[in-house]
Amino acid sequence: FRTPYASSGLLQHIVIHNEPFNVFLPANHKLCSKTTVSLHDLDKEVLVSYARNNAPGYHDFLNTNLRASGAEPANVHFANDMYTLISMVSAGVGVAIAPASLDRYGLADVQARPIRDDIAPSQIAIAFHAQLTHPAARAFIDLALSEATVRLDARHDAAALAE
Repeated sequence: FRTPYASSGLLQHIVIHNEPFNVFLPANHKLCSKTTVSLHDLDKEVLVSYARNNAPGYHDFLNTNLRASGAEPANVHFANDMYTLISMVSAGVGVAIAPASLDRYGLADVQARPIRDDIAPSQIAIAFHAQLTHPAARAFIDLALSEATVRLDARHDAAALAE
């Protein structure tokens, strides 16, 4: 799941993936002329957002960052899943702030721009019961962590080589 989330105290979580947020724009949008976009650039824009009832922590995180930048959307349309969200951007309904990996849908009429503001990355985590004792479940978590570490190390090594 994507963090943040409202924990009841019975769950622990381990982050296994980090990625930046991008702003996704319809291809003919005026902000496409910029190489990076600030959150304040989204002031008075129509926003497409992930529905709060699907991920309250994620939704609140984005709204908090928008408010901190001084941006007030003109209107907000909600999507229940990420594919619907990016499809709404593609249809010209509005702009969206979403994890950079949404660019992999490869919609020709959507442009992604990095966000200039210093905001926390999007994170994917594994959650488990705080008193987890089942060996198979523990083995799964350990495997997921080791695979995530291998991928993160490979990205770090590639970035170091590029410098």
